[in-house]
Amino acid sequence: LSWVRRAVYMAAGLPNSSFYRPHFAKQIAMMTGKKHGVLFDPCAGWAGRMLGTLAAGWDYIACEPNKTTFDGLNRISEFIDIGVKIHNIPAEQFDFANQEKVDIVLTSPPYFNLEVYTQDPSQSYNKFNEYESWRDNWLEPLIVNCLSILKDDGISAWNVMNTKGKNFAGDVLDIHKKHGWEVTTTVGFDSPLNNIRKLKNKDVTYILKKI
Repeated sequence: LSWVRRAVYMAAGLPNSSFYRPHFAKQIAMMTGKKHGVLFDPCAGWAGRMLGTLAAGWDYIACEPNKTTFDGLNRISEFIDIGVKIHNIPAEQFDFANQEKVDIVLTSPPYFNLEVYTQDPSQSYNKFNEYESWRDNWLEPLIVNCLSILKDDGISAWNVMNTKGKNFAGDVLDIHKKHGWEVTTTVGFDSPLNNIRKLKNKDVTYILKKI
């Protein structure tokens, strides 16, 4: 798949950075046992989750606030020409109230200010410049909104890890637990889930289901 990745990036003019491996997205879709479904990605990024979702035969809905990245994603989706709807807005502006229920929420949210790709004011770290404020006013409301559009048997999947002294993975899992969701397994090179303390410092995707 690496040659496909290089080709679509060159065609779309996207930078090659922090790329979510498409086969992980496909694997997560296949976990449901459904031949077709809908996956929502509130932080689209560099198209890895989109490509994996489409490879599974699923529809992909996403938000991407950065216009350059949004345009690149659209060029890829136009080339593929199946099942993609990307909104050029920050995730917090998405109309969750009128969104039909989806099967999976899968994303890799911005790690606060760890990877700063642009100083666009729409970026969450420019709205909340302290981690605790960002977590409480951006991350938790986003997770809660995402959970609200999942079907009863839906999966909430978050690719997160602890970084630079911040309990980022722990906070994501704690927010889910607070709202009645728990980790069932993980996807990634350090999976399956066997040591939650060590995994929080590894690049894995946590699979959570409603208790």
